[in-house]
Amino acid sequence: MRICSCIPSTVLLLFLAGCQQWPPERPENVPKSAVFVQSVKRGYWHSCGIDQTENICYCTIYLDDGRVVFNDIFLPYDGGGPVAENDLKITPNGTSDTIRLENGRLLLPKTRFKIVKRYWDDMLGKTKIN
Repeated sequence: MRICSCIPSTVLLLFLAGCQQWPPERPENVPKSAVFVQSVKRGYWHSCGIDQTENICYCTIYLDDGRVVFNDIFLPYDGGGPVAENDLKITPNGTSDTIRLENGRLLLPKTRFKIVKRYWDDMLGKTKIN
C-alpha cells in the first residue's frame, strides 16, 4: 500500500521538473519586437525589418536561448514582390527557417532559399510529378 501512495507524488515531481516557463524569458540580445514561435522541442524568436534604401527584408531567427540560427535577407516564398513594411507582421506560426506573416506570406532565408522552398512545395502539394 505504501508504494501506491508514493506514485501521485512522484508523478507530480516529474511533471514539475519537466515544466519550463513558456514562452521562455526573452534573452537580452533578442529585440522586444521579436515574436516567439513554439516548436515541439524548443522555440524560436523571429524578428524582421525592411532596409528602405534597398527595399530588402532582413530577418533574424534566434533559438529560444538567444543563439542566432539565421541572420539573413529573407525572400517571399511566393516569388512575389518585396514585403511592404506595413505587411511585416510576424505570426507565431513559423518554423526554424521560415517566417510566416499575418497576410499568409512565407519568408525564407536567401542562403537556403532553394532547399526551404522545395520543402514548402512538398508540404503544400506544389511539387510537380512527371
